[in-house]
Amino acid sequence: MEKLDNKWRFLLLALLPPAALFFCLATWFVHVPYLDQWWLLPLVVAQREGTLTFSQIWHQNAEHRLFFPKLMMLFLSRFSAWDLRWETTANFFMCCGAVLLIISQLKRNSKLLRAPVAAVWYFLVSFVLFSFAPFENWLWSWQMPYFLIQVCVLLLTGTLASFPRSVLSWCVAIGVAVIASLSFATGMALWFAGLVELLLVAPRQKLVRSVLVWLLAASSTVSLYLIDYEFLLWNDPVSAVARMSHFLGYVLVYLGAALVPTHWVRTSAVLGLIYLTLLFALLTFALRAPARVRLAVAPFLGWMSFALGAGLLTAAGRSNVHDFTQAMSPRYITFTQLGWLGGVLAIDVWRLVNCGQTQRRRLAVPLFALQVLIGLGFCMAYIHGLQGMRWLSREIRSGYVALTTTRELARLRKLYVVPEQLRDEFLPLMQKYRLGPFHETHN
Repeated sequence: MEKLDNKWRFLLLALLPPAALFFCLATWFVHVPYLDQWWLLPLVVAQREGTLTFSQIWHQNAEHRLFFPKLMMLFLSRFSAWDLRWETTANFFMCCGAVLLIISQLKRNSKLLRAPVAAVWYFLVSFVLFSFAPFENWLWSWQMPYFLIQVCVLLLTGTLASFPRSVLSWCVAIGVAVIASLSFATGMALWFAGLVELLLVAPRQKLVRSVLVWLLAASSTVSLYLIDYEFLLWNDPVSAVARMSHFLGYVLVYLGAALVPTHWVRTSAVLGLIYLTLLFALLTFALRAPARVRLAVAPFLGWMSFALGAGLLTAAGRSNVHDFTQAMSPRYITFTQLGWLGGVLAIDVWRLVNCGQTQRRRLAVPLFALQVLIGLGFCMAYIHGLQGMRWLSREIRSGYVALTTTRELARLRKLYVVPEQLRDEFLPLMQKYRLGPFHETHN
């Protein structure tokens, strides 16, 4: 009875992070496009005029294909006059779906390992996914690809582990990997995550064939991605990788950034090294484990592998033009915090499997200490993100006031890097079609 009471306490506590985030979004979200989000305006106008074409949706934004997020945002704008609150609400509910997918995975693992789910994990999952740490993504509804890809990661890893022999599960996994790849360049990391998971869950007699099919699907998706692709002069992956020490340093900082405040570069790099060590140690454990244990731990290692793949892809596109501090951008934390959460849950699987083996008990204490360290890092990033959300809200609101009243270029720059274009081109379109904040002023 006491265990049941504790479970309900943690379930109720798990409702606090989404409630706190919802309250802060209701208070601090500013209903105005921000930075790259203005690039969607011509498509919204074309949709209103009935001239929207497939090529406009397919066209890349910087190095990214935002095909599926654009479809979602255009669908929402059709019924809301481009009310960005609809988009951030969609992001919030995608995060709710991600939490439910993880809880489903935990319940499935409890059956595989014949052990109840520790109630504390319900709270931790909620705390991490509804964290303020990636505050840019919460206040900037244009960051929908991050939340969509997060759901795709969980669907792919959960499906492959649940039904490794099913053709339908393969179709679902390939389908969500394609969706992620055509939602953001970093979504390509799902193919790497899926490959790692296949090594753990695919039947041994069909492993080679499974890997070949997966690689064929991945290469086909890359070919599709490159149709009508424009290579950017400043975005040179070859030169980025050629600066190998800087490239690897960027990846390490990227991986560790989810647990420390921005600008703690060295600490983040050390944490990134710990992340890689933990990933390879857990992979070694999983490859030697019985089938049921591999099926239980595979999704968590898939999350960790995805975050690593995302770091490598981001470094290939950014490290040649940015220093290590840029690797700590809060927007990236949506991916890396999922990887760290996977590490914490994978350690718990190891503990459940090896708790009765005397020779391995000596590892239990340092691994528990690592879990506590990661948990403290989540708390630190949560508090830092709360402060960042307040700051970013003030910045966007300042630009919003300039957009709707003063037209002051210095403050309009807070919303877009070319304030003259914002004032002379984008603003008249917003007013003409009564979009966004100008829809409310005319009603």
